[in-house]
Amino acid sequence: MTSAAPGITARTSDEGVLAVKGLECRFGATHALRGVDVTAHAGEVLALLGENGAGKSTLIKILAGVLKPSAGTIRLGDDVFPRGLTPEQARAHGLAFVHQDLALLESLSVAENIAHVAGFQRSHGLISWRRQLDAARELLVRWEIDIDPSTPVQHLEAAQRALVAVARGVATDARVMVFDEPTAALPRHDVDLLYGAVERLRAAGVAVVYVTHRLSEVARLADRAAVLRDGELVGTVAVAETSEGELVEMIVGAKLAGDVAAPAAGGDELLRLQDVAGAGVDGVTLTLRRGEILALVGLVGAGHRAVGRMVAGIEPTSAGEMELSGTRYRPRNPRDAHRAAVVYVPGDRLAEGAFPTLDTGMNFSLRDRRTAAFASLRRVHAGASAVFREWNVIPSVPDAPFAALSGGNQQKVVLAKWMTPRPDVLVAEEPTAGIDVGTKSAIYERLAEAARAGTAVLLLSSDADEVAVIADRVIVFGRGAPRVELTRDQLTAARIAQECYAA
Repeated sequence: MTSAAPGITARTSDEGVLAVKGLECRFGATHALRGVDVTAHAGEVLALLGENGAGKSTLIKILAGVLKPSAGTIRLGDDVFPRGLTPEQARAHGLAFVHQDLALLESLSVAENIAHVAGFQRSHGLISWRRQLDAARELLVRWEIDIDPSTPVQHLEAAQRALVAVARGVATDARVMVFDEPTAALPRHDVDLLYGAVERLRAAGVAVVYVTHRLSEVARLADRAAVLRDGELVGTVAVAETSEGELVEMIVGAKLAGDVAAPAAGGDELLRLQDVAGAGVDGVTLTLRRGEILALVGLVGAGHRAVGRMVAGIEPTSAGEMELSGTRYRPRNPRDAHRAAVVYVPGDRLAEGAFPTLDTGMNFSLRDRRTAAFASLRRVHAGASAVFREWNVIPSVPDAPFAALSGGNQQKVVLAKWMTPRPDVLVAEEPTAGIDVGTKSAIYERLAEAARAGTAVLLLSSDADEVAVIADRVIVFGRGAPRVELTRDQLTAARIAQECYAA
């Protein structure tokens, strides 16, 4: 046996290529992890599940060496780390990560991104760009990734970027690959490319830890599932022997109601678009009624998202007419739309929907910058606290840093901000992206509740299951225009997906 490096206890074991035992992590009074035991075996996919705030992100950050555990050990192969890892130790022992944001250098080529992690090819002490391209090309071919290694990452599609992140990991001879919500930002038709990469990793004997909120992915990819709740390991189960309902019950601690949100009945016509055109769309005609949830769906570039942003005053129209309550409606910017009681919840809550460096109270109040500028901090926080309690934001205190909240609680703050007071039209883009099943259910009910109270909801979602659950109607877009309309009795995830591909 070779001598171990400082801080490492050497041992031999066949109990899995990665094992954490008794892992604890505290942040002041917050107990983020409580004695967690998880093992990942070579050649298996272990799904890591749990609601937002359950402890998944904390566990991943400890594995990456970003955080130190308060107690417990991490074993990688034959080496045991009793005080956590450094990023260098994690990398040296074969841990690689594909994060949701990918952390790629977009202005650099695929080959350069791989080299920044795996090391540059050299000749006579200098970087050899020819050898670097050849090495990257050989790696991509070996892993069946059809991408030119000289291409700048910024020119790649979303799924191709994810595959580059995978290639970057395997270039370091990874023994354990951790995927953190890898498909959350991917179009539905691109996820199969990533699934193929995961399956090739399994076949090559790599242990895959796969974090997701999508249970359909668990059923398709995972051998076992480890479920965290409130920082504790609820259990680890064989996926083939466990139903989706049982997994949901483990995740949320209770059975979810079968009818998450009953669709609302539409009322009078509220919004009309007639032959509207703009960037990426042309000849869009549709109506939206009070109390209705209308979903606009389509593949990437189909035009449905542009329509939602035009309604919210974010993108201009170049032709056609919009009417709101029978009156001509042409917002020059989102503030114009807001004055008309039309609000927009963006799909990227951190980049477009919030100020991550501010506290939750200020994020809530900044829906109206003019009012917030003159409001007292005490009154702002008091008003935010009442709304946060109603929305079950955890923690509900308004001085909590927004960036410190889990994804689900961040989304509750963003939605509460734009749905208080109740708008006439709510444009909601991917309102549950990257959210756990329990919070999804709560958000669905909030949207249905708003519709029952008279709000017209324009839903922009790539999640066909979600649309089938909560929408009253669906308009499928293709090539910049509406192609098919589906009524409530026609809404199934399979039918929605079929029409998207056919449009």
